[in-house]
Amino acid sequence: MHLIGKSLDNLEIHGFLAAERRIQTWPVQPCCSGDLIEAGCGVTVSPEHLHDLIEYDLLVKLPRPSAFALGFHFIPVRIKRSTCLFLCDTVQKIEEVVMERLLDMPEIKTEMGTVEWGRRQGEFSKGRLTSSEKARLIFNMGRMFTLQVADSLKSRLGLMNAYGTELEGLQPPDTALVCDALEFADDVQNLELMRHSWRTYYWALLLGGYRGLSVDKEILFAAAILHDVGLAAGRSVEPGQCCFVVSGAERCRHHLVGKGHDRAKVRKISNAIGLHLNGHVSARLHGVEAHLLSRGAMCDVFGMGRARISKTVRDRVLADYPRGDLVNALEIWPDHHLPGTRADTLIRLERRRKTNSSQKPVSQPAE
Repeated sequence: MHLIGKSLDNLEIHGFLAAERRIQTWPVQPCCSGDLIEAGCGVTVSPEHLHDLIEYDLLVKLPRPSAFALGFHFIPVRIKRSTCLFLCDTVQKIEEVVMERLLDMPEIKTEMGTVEWGRRQGEFSKGRLTSSEKARLIFNMGRMFTLQVADSLKSRLGLMNAYGTELEGLQPPDTALVCDALEFADDVQNLELMRHSWRTYYWALLLGGYRGLSVDKEILFAAAILHDVGLAAGRSVEPGQCCFVVSGAERCRHHLVGKGHDRAKVRKISNAIGLHLNGHVSARLHGVEAHLLSRGAMCDVFGMGRARISKTVRDRVLADYPRGDLVNALEIWPDHHLPGTRADTLIRLERRRKTNSSQKPVSQPAE
């Protein structure tokens, strides 16, 4: 592909090729025309659109003859000495070497966390991750912690323009879908899960407001209020038997479809639930509501993005939905979740982080 940059020296592109398959690095070299940069993979496109590459995943589609659909996810990780990049939507030229690389790759699978992904069979069924999916989860968490550090720095420097608004304007719409989702949540979720779910909804909307995103509150609320239904009473599958997010997405889908709700809406809701434990969910690939559900949950559990919300609004949300014993409500217990799932991996990572922190030597005061 072609990218343009004000500085061409040592420009590198690091991305996930074909989503979770493997990481591909493309060194970028100037073309003979002098006004374009050509990625080493040999694909040439024309610069047409300016994109902010900081928080967005870019989907670049490459045509292939006849009925063979082809595409790969291009997720920038590091771009050296480039301050202005342009990405074109239309591929003009595809070199033979690119086609060989992509044709030799395994068939592209569904995205980690979607309902279809949760239904796969075999060794990695029931939400168990492949090694590359674990690496991606860790990468996503690292990305979010990096954003958190940046937010903290901006707050300390007085540069954070926190977002605030009246909570009354954030109430979900009075629709049959919202009412059925809330009634189901009230029936099966305990008080701590309900408060966590409401806080997740508000944090998600407020973080969307910070970025000026347009949100379908009906979809977001239904997903937020039911995003942990896999841990609720009456579940048919235990977290040690299947990833609770996978089973929760299926439980939500089954209930809402049974109530006669639009299947396209239910699919968005159940996919958002299944995706929310990925650490980061692309708004471009999966929709604003799925992206914000993940951000809202991360904010409530880890505090990520909290600085983007004004303290007055945060205090109001916590007064209406106080935080209690979230560890037990979410069953964040060692060896409780199915090994190899996202929940199990995240719990192990947190235990390792705490262990490493506790082993750091404590400096002694000078005598």
